[in-house]
Amino acid sequence: MASLVYSLEGEPERRVELGARTLVGRHPGCQIQLLDTLISKEHFEIEARNESYWIRDLTTLNGTYVNGVRLRSERRLEHLDEIRAVRVQLLFVDPDAAVRRSPTGNPYRKAAHVSEDRVQARPLAPVHRPGDAGRDPHAHA
Repeated sequence: MASLVYSLEGEPERRVELGARTLVGRHPGCQIQLLDTLISKEHFEIEARNESYWIRDLTTLNGTYVNGVRLRSERRLEHLDEIRAVRVQLLFVDPDAAVRRSPTGNPYRKAAHVSEDRVQARPLAPVHRPGDAGRDPHAHA
């Protein structure tokens, strides 16, 4: 099950499992309440849809950021995406999604290897600088 992991200043880390729709903001009615005066009453929401989780900013003044990029429209969340709402950093954790999206069903599979006989080494081209004309590039000064 997907969750958000975060901690508020001076408090221990929290992990909250996400439901079909999770509202995040300052209002007490939000599933995740963030008590920061710069957070909007309803700041952003995460919705479960088609085996994925989608995030959208609720037209806030200070914005919602995913991996440092401000949300302009809804966006599908990926395992370990970092969400920021003003001064609060949250981590989206969905290990099941990593398995679902992996072609082999194993997110920890080793990277594909290229056999050495298919790799060709090419010699480097000599570097020519102004004033080097006619000079042997291998000669030492």
